[in-house]
Amino acid sequence: MSTPSELELVRERMFHAWDGVDSLEIHLLTKHRRVWRVRVEEPSADFTQTEPDIPVYHSSAWWSAPESWRLDEELPEHGGERFYTAPRHPHSFVVNGDRYAFRTDGVVVNTGTRAEALARQGEWFVRGVGAGRPYLSARENAQLWYWSAPQLWVCNFNLVLNSHGQYVDGILGDRRWFAHVLASQGNWIHEVPDQARPMLEPRCQQWYTGADWNGDQEVTDDATFFQLWVDMETGFIRRIAKEELDGRTWDLAVTSLRINAEISADTFDLGI
Repeated sequence: MSTPSELELVRERMFHAWDGVDSLEIHLLTKHRRVWRVRVEEPSADFTQTEPDIPVYHSSAWWSAPESWRLDEELPEHGGERFYTAPRHPHSFVVNGDRYAFRTDGVVVNTGTRAEALARQGEWFVRGVGAGRPYLSARENAQLWYWSAPQLWVCNFNLVLNSHGQYVDGILGDRRWFAHVLASQGNWIHEVPDQARPMLEPRCQQWYTGADWNGDQEVTDDATFFQLWVDMETGFIRRIAKEELDGRTWDLAVTSLRINAEISADTFDLGI
């Protein structure tokens, strides 16, 4: 078990990961472990289908100050039971200034201004145009996701520092100082003494989501706990694992992270 001071160092590094960041390029992969789940009141009727051959999802994102953001994803054709195994198509969401565009298979399927998007904010969850919130600024979109905004974890979860040390990153191949952190939205059985609940911190008010920032952020609240591997050099998270009582549901790994590197202006071309 870590000491409160060690945990606080990790929390501070995570909370301030975005300090001084003028551009960010991140590539990641996600491996899902479950296809579907059915839950009813009787425990005996709680079924989980495990599918080891679910293909890995690839995603990429770019941010450049002041108002440029792009998120590329692979999204399936179908929802429900076929969500993880259906054929996928490339989707892009781009914000450039006050304009945005959604693309599917390279074709623009929706475009407009932020003001126009604000007028119909509630429609974005049923349009099928991919991830991204056109009624938010580019920076708000960049700090919307659990893999891009460490401060979301600091301000919405109870954290425990399990271990820390120098390790070779198995994907990037370099030696870095990592903190292995466990994150839960409930109380830990072995609570760290004097650990403040993050929601009570004044600085966290803008980041406190209650696991649902009007449905706009993607930190899920149905896990028993998460495992996080935090790169202490940058404060950004390099690995995330979602754990439930009956096993792991998904793993996420950052395969490339570039901070304050030059990003071509063509990256944020709306294509319109």
